[in-house]
Amino acid sequence: MAEPARVSESDRYYINLGYFVERFAQVEATLHKALVHTAGMDPDIARAVLSGSKVDSDISFIRRIYAVRTQAVPIGLDRCLTQLSIVNGFRNLLLHHETITRYWVGDNETLQTGRSLSNLTKSVRDTAVFELNLTALLLEDAADDLNHISAALHAAISPKPNDHWIERSEQHAWRYRPPAPKGEDRKSQKKDQKRKRPPRSSPA
Repeated sequence: MAEPARVSESDRYYINLGYFVERFAQVEATLHKALVHTAGMDPDIARAVLSGSKVDSDISFIRRIYAVRTQAVPIGLDRCLTQLSIVNGFRNLLLHHETITRYWVGDNETLQTGRSLSNLTKSVRDTAVFELNLTALLLEDAADDLNHISAALHAAISPKPNDHWIERSEQHAWRYRPPAPKGEDRKSQKKDQKRKRPPRSSPA
């Protein structure tokens, strides 16, 4: 029996990239349904009033609805909304900034590749430039979180709430953690340099 073809790291990256984008679109639609459900709006009215709303605004609306009702956002839902906001920030960086591919010779003289996300071509100031390492695993982690968030949102708006998913959301360990952009190191170094400068001597 022939062995299954090995998926290269580059192919794995693009597969995970496509899956992440597809899952995000699905969660975006589910979040909108959750907003309509939380607001108690008629679906047709919601389409007219909320057309064009984005993830960050939908999250804000849900939180504000609970606030005006003087109710606390349920723990599981609150954690899902917080993590979705983090993943949404990653998605915006991913889709609106340039990806740089780097090549180098690794072990056994094999050609290695790596990718990073950067705003180098758009940044006006050097201190605002950032570079974020991109890997297939990073995309896989973000997509896995989206899968859980989607299931939890569906459970929250279901006519028969699913206690299993609600309880899981209260304790779920998120896989995606936003890595610190390399530009942040440059900023902190410049701040440290300013702190370490000796005070100016007074003119004689």
